Amino acid sequence: MAEKAIDNIREELKYNQEILSGIVPNHKAVLFSIDSLISVSEGDVISVELINIDFKLISSSSWEMAELTQAISYMDIDVVTNLAKVYNFQSYYESILKNFVLKSAYDSDEYMDRETLQKTKAFLETVIPMEEDLASYCKIMIDQVLIEKD
Repeated sequence: MAEKAIDNIREELKYNQEILSGIVPNHKAVLFSIDSLISVSEGDVISVELINIDFKLISSSSWEMAELTQAISYMDIDVVTNLAKVYNFQSYYESILKNFVLKSAYDSDEYMDRETLQKTKAFLETVIPMEEDLASYCKIMIDQVLIEKD
């Protein structure tokens, strides 16, 4: 059961790494656009149509299943500790995304003003390094901790 859980977690981390690595370029491009808009605009009102920020869900279901079935109790403690750190960080990242999306849902005007652009910029400046770190942590877990056995 523990081996199957590790296989599932490995695949889940590969999936998450691909998702995270794929959205970072979008977020960097949006951040660049926002910087450009803020720097060239005059005054507080910036008439720009809403900027499309790409969000994709990352998964933790394999980790959650390993916890629910208690498969983690049969895994190496160092592996479980490392996995817990990655999934806790992932959970923190997801909470930041949810808060931003909820706040944005209430502020969804047709156009963005300077304040909204600056808030979006601050959000992106927070999540981009997190996305890069999470993708890196997933890769480390796959390559160094959850090494596939021949």
